[in-house]
Amino acid sequence: MPLFLDKEDLLPSARLLVWKTTETTEELVQMANLSPEERAKLQSIVLEKRQREWLDTRLLLKQYHADRELTYLPNGKPVFKDGSHLSISHCEEYVGIISAPASIGMDIQSPDKKLLIIQKKFCNAQELAFILEGEEGLVHTTMIWSIKEAIFKVFGENVLYAGNITVSPFNVEDEILKAHYKGIHGEREFELVHFMMERCHVVVTQ
Repeated sequence: MPLFLDKEDLLPSARLLVWKTTETTEELVQMANLSPEERAKLQSIVLEKRQREWLDTRLLLKQYHADRELTYLPNGKPVFKDGSHLSISHCEEYVGIISAPASIGMDIQSPDKKLLIIQKKFCNAQELAFILEGEEGLVHTTMIWSIKEAIFKVFGENVLYAGNITVSPFNVEDEILKAHYKGIHGEREFELVHFMMERCHVVVTQ
């Protein structure tokens, strides 16, 4: 499970770590050295894909944040007990964790045609108007999904993707993306950092 990326220059006081998982599920379990409570949690997860994601996250946290204890807010949002924040994302064989002093959101996503099927569930009319056809349209859709996932993770609950968030028009190679949120959490303008990691798009709120 080699460290694929370690970025501390993406945002002030933030550190992004990405691991690329090459091990079997059994090897991940052996590496994780789980406590009885953690083992019980793992056994409660039905799908092997979710088990692997959970193990990947625990391994990354134990390796690079061993001095920090993870806890969860009532809405399920993960935070560190020392008051700092984190955001977690999985994409194919990658697991990423970004830590920061304030609430932050990150998403890692590769282009997936399944997103086109549910496009109208998370894109509003303004966004559908600038999404192109073909492969570039798939990338547009993927990036809009990632932007909204990242913003959702900032709040942790009660965010309507199509109703509360509007993404500003962008080119697929843009490094800074913009979106407007208006909903139960108030009103806020977001700028997000975007870069490619092999075939995956990485989007992080500033």
